[in-house]
Amino acid sequence: MASLIRYGLVFIDDVPPTTTMTEMAVRRIFPIMKTLYGEMFTFADVYLHDDITYSNDYIGPHTDNTYFCDAAGLQALHCVVHDGTGGENFFIDGFYVAELLRRKNPKAFEILSTVQVPAYFFDKSERHRFSAPTIRVDPVTKEIIQFRLNLYDREVFNTIPQNEMRGFYESMREFLAIIHDPENWWQLKLNPGTVVIFDNWRLFHGRCAYTGKRAMTGCFVQRTDFLSKARVEGIID
Repeated sequence: MASLIRYGLVFIDDVPPTTTMTEMAVRRIFPIMKTLYGEMFTFADVYLHDDITYSNDYIGPHTDNTYFCDAAGLQALHCVVHDGTGGENFFIDGFYVAELLRRKNPKAFEILSTVQVPAYFFDKSERHRFSAPTIRVDPVTKEIIQFRLNLYDREVFNTIPQNEMRGFYESMREFLAIIHDPENWWQLKLNPGTVVIFDNWRLFHGRCAYTGKRAMTGCFVQRTDFLSKARVEGIID
């Protein structure tokens, strides 16, 4: 819990590489959030949803659930099998890169913290839509609370006038350049036996393309349950 609060992620080793054991490891700490993917989910390069996750392609830095009214607070992932190459995961600390943007270009930071960005998910049985700023800032303290960034889930932009779109895209381009700077990445190979749990409101995450058979299992945790546990443990007020 202390690691999640301080760094935004934690690793749990020696977990047998199965969905059941991954679920048991997470449930020792948190209740699991049920979404359109169920409670526990497993994804590989086999179609299950209209989602790039179910492929072997590169996935750029993003946060999950931008189309949900209340995006998951935490995400847990466990690579249960991989008999090929590639597939490294990477994490970027949103707090750090956003502060770089705020110092470099305060106007861009202001635009990304005020412009509502629409996101949308749909398939045969689900329709989810929500709009929110890329960077959510506390109106009183001005501290960053949450990031919502997922270019794969973007909907048609209808929240600002057309003549303001250029300023938005210039701001987004500058932020993405900072996010994609390799100096700001932590890239590693997730191997069977190690579960990673990370803060979906703080960290951007992604995946390199891969070859061979690869399967990841995981789940989400609601933000309110994460913070409640941290308070019970005396880590935050």
